[in-house]
Amino acid sequence: LHKIKSHRRCSPSSIDVPEIPSASSIVDICKNTVRKMDQELFSYYDETSKEFASNGMKYYSSWIEYAYPNRINRSHLFKELCSKSKISSANLMLAQILHSCEFANTVFTTNFDDSIKKALNLMGTKNFFCAENIMDNLVVSNQTKDIQVIHVHGTFNFYDCANLEKEIDNVAT
Repeated sequence: LHKIKSHRRCSPSSIDVPEIPSASSIVDICKNTVRKMDQELFSYYDETSKEFASNGMKYYSSWIEYAYPNRINRSHLFKELCSKSKISSANLMLAQILHSCEFANTVFTTNFDDSIKKALNLMGTKNFFCAENIMDNLVVSNQTKDIQVIHVHGTFNFYDCANLEKEIDNVAT
């Protein structure tokens, strides 16, 4: 249900845009952060990143690491971006579909926000399971009738969220 175009983390087709910035907007935030820290370093990184500008995931990952080299700082960035956001209409519609229990009961999402969880709560859905980190994913069941939301990359609540290229590769193994 969460369709990601190309290799971008949150493309314009993401269920959260415009409430949560897209990957290109996050890159812009990171560029501005580096520019404010050190203009010379920004120029160096800007030049260096051109060599992999055609590889969206590598470009995105690099700028986040330049601006936020520490996993905890990255988690704080995503927490700030997500905590300010409203629930998108697409998330509300998805919650309504899940709440009805007629079409689906499980969502696998690469998004690291808690918007689906908030939307389910808003719908009055009390009993659902939300896998927010790698260990939670171990208890996902294809035999249950309960609603399940599986964040395959984790959520901003955990600094182990897999967002960068190498973090995603580690989770995949």
